[in-house]
Amino acid sequence: MGGWFLTMSLGSKVAGLMTSSWDKFPDKRVYFIIWFVAAVIGSALIFSRIRSLNNILRAKTGEA
Repeated sequence: MGGWFLTMSLGSKVAGLMTSSWDKFPDKRVYFIIWFVAAVIGSALIFSRIRSLNNILRAKTGEA
């Protein structure tokens, strides 16, 4: 549960920093490209952990 709160707080902090810098981007495409790249990196990190998360799930619940 603590990990959930930590990730949510860090994500909210980053979102707040990016939102506050909206006016500093003369070309808004760059702003959205930054968000897109961040989403791709985040999804790659999540997908890289799927195997270990499945193993943890099987160990804790006895199910797949």
